[in-house]
Amino acid sequence: MDASIITIVAALRDEAAFVPGCMVTGMGPQRMCEALEHIDASRRNGRVILIGFAGGLDPRLASGDLLRIGRVLHEGDPPIELDESGGATLLTADTLVASPRQKSELRQTTGADAVDMESYFAARLMQQRGIPLTIFRGITDPSDAALPMQSTQWVKPDGSHDTAAVVGYLLTHPHHLPRLLRLGRSSRRAAEALGRAVAELGGTL
Repeated sequence: MDASIITIVAALRDEAAFVPGCMVTGMGPQRMCEALEHIDASRRNGRVILIGFAGGLDPRLASGDLLRIGRVLHEGDPPIELDESGGATLLTADTLVASPRQKSELRQTTGADAVDMESYFAARLMQQRGIPLTIFRGITDPSDAALPMQSTQWVKPDGSHDTAAVVGYLLTHPHHLPRLLRLGRSSRRAAEALGRAVAELGGTL
């Protein structure tokens, strides 16, 4: 990886599975921003690359599709334009967007292509610190896919899976096993796409 990159950061270990040297912060904007506060901005031509999963709002997006983000939204705040040529629009939500109905409504009201839970706050912090930011998001749950609301509880503070919590959920919701298996496959495809994107970007910086 080129020395001009300050660091590569992800919230979850699964997101960083194919990106050696990625810093994993744990889920949520507070943990991510706390980690980003400690990044050394003094290196010449430094850049942060934020990678992670996202839910699809655009019905044309399939699981495993990769988005390079050009614009980040958050309700009640001004949009943040990244230093990218074009790129997708990403909405950062304060709570998990789990149902196809929610995704459809957000697509109609915001025009965003995908939704996550951290990027806007990371982008605002990097903008305040004058550090260039590139964001890649891989789609794990397309617009017609539903997520269990409990899934945010299956992540430990260090960004790893809480296997016991997942098993406990399946014991009481065994009919959701096929959905979770599909999500697992989608997550792997998205992680592989993120790995390829970072490797390709590293060759151009």
